[in-house]
Amino acid sequence: MDPDSLRALGRRFWYAWGTVTLASIAAVLATTVVVAPADPWLVALTGVLAVVFVALATVSQTQGDRLDAAGTVVAAVGWAVWSVGAAVGFPGRTFWTGWTLIAVGAAVGLWADHGHRVRAAVGV
Repeated sequence: MDPDSLRALGRRFWYAWGTVTLASIAAVLATTVVVAPADPWLVALTGVLAVVFVALATVSQTQGDRLDAAGTVVAAVGWAVWSVGAAVGFPGRTFWTGWTLIAVGAAVGLWADHGHRVRAAVGV
């Protein structure tokens, strides 16, 4: 993504994107206050990160970076799993499931952004 292609999306897109992102963050924080345990900071943080990752995936998708968008969505699902897990005390496998989804999503996103450099370095 270069600055010119991001500017080409126009103000209408950015205002709508910002409005939906901020409304989603407010909804996550309001939900955290209602359902979170006595110490809700981890639930709020991971929930907000899930929203931010979905917002970033939306921008990647509009730029045609489908693989990057897919990786970012997978990482967002990992953050959402952690948020739910933190709200209920990380029962069973929620910690490692969330962590794995975050790591896989990050790896896919990195490959989407830098895979061409890796292929060039190894001669493929």
